[in-house]
Amino acid sequence: KQGVDIEALSINPTWYRLERDLAAEICRIQNDKRAEMCATYPDRFVAYASVTLQDPKLAVEQLEHGVKKLGLRGAAVGASCAGEDFCETKFHPFWAKAEELGVLIFIHPQSTPELAKRFKGNGWLANTIGNPLDTTICLSKLIFEGTLDKFPNLKLCSAHGGGFLPSYAPRSDH
Repeated sequence: KQGVDIEALSINPTWYRLERDLAAEICRIQNDKRAEMCATYPDRFVAYASVTLQDPKLAVEQLEHGVKKLGLRGAAVGASCAGEDFCETKFHPFWAKAEELGVLIFIHPQSTPELAKRFKGNGWLANTIGNPLDTTICLSKLIFEGTLDKFPNLKLCSAHGGGFLPSYAPRSDH
């Protein structure tokens, strides 16, 4: 009725600060269930894998398994992992695998926890300011720290309009 042909399913990661094995089990269950849903309704749904990025080696395995065995289309990640920016070299194996597989990585921010106190009050500022800011920081770091130069064929999609980055492109170019 709304004119939606197909929906891409993902889950915003809430497990980055959890113990590795618990996070891995959460991701396994999520990936298996989303793959089942997509198999049941292949004309209506595609899905992105959940990955345990606090262990990038495991995240690489989960991404490959999700794409090659479960038919998932890529991965959904936060805008950082437990306070670590994705431009850090520890995440390079994950970016390399995503590039090798040619899949999309969907970046969905988790606000900016460092500013939680300032976001309190009316206006849901953690979402209206925090999420676009988190996206901006993530993408800017990937650009300016050379991650996107190192992985030029990486396919990224970011939520919250790419944050403030698009409107500040001339400043970034400068």
